[in-house]
Amino acid sequence: MRTKEYVAQVLAFVEASEDVKRRLSEDLFEHIESAGGDDAVRRMGHPRDMAAELMDALYEDKTDVIRELVNTKAQLRAVAGGNGFEYVSKTKLFGLPLIHVCFNNLWFFNPRTANVAKGIIAIGHVAVGVVAIGGVSAGLVSIGGISLGLLALGGVALGGWALGGVALGLMAWGAVALGMYTLGAVSIALVAE
Repeated sequence: MRTKEYVAQVLAFVEASEDVKRRLSEDLFEHIESAGGDDAVRRMGHPRDMAAELMDALYEDKTDVIRELVNTKAQLRAVAGGNGFEYVSKTKLFGLPLIHVCFNNLWFFNPRTANVAKGIIAIGHVAVGVVAIGGVSAGLVSIGGISLGLLALGGVALGGWALGGVALGLMAWGAVALGMYTLGAVSIALVAE
């Protein structure tokens, strides 16, 4: 990799003002050239690691924050490139992460490759949690295209209280509703006697 390309890649991961980035660019370019140019680049490591080192030097006592910013920026770049995105909070409750966000841009074309977001709050193409939001979701409170839960809101909703285009539940509201208590254009209430 050439020096100019390496410096540009390093700066893409750096969170700083344009003035600071310009100064870092000049300093890094000068350092690489004095250390051997393109050969020095090969010894310096991945641009993300170099960006983390530069930001450590800039923001000395905020190492964890800086590394998290660099990793988050890398994940956002991956989303833009079609690789998907995942965030799992460090806080756990009952063995589940408090928040789990998981998107895979190609999940629709091959559902077996879809990663499932599982957490107290789960958000993704496929989500399972206490509160689940996704294309396909299941949870106590579930919001999605196809949703299953105690309170289900969605295109197709199945649950205790279901609200959707097609709703099936104890209490169902929708264009097509089926349940004990229903409200809808096509509404079928089942009453056991």
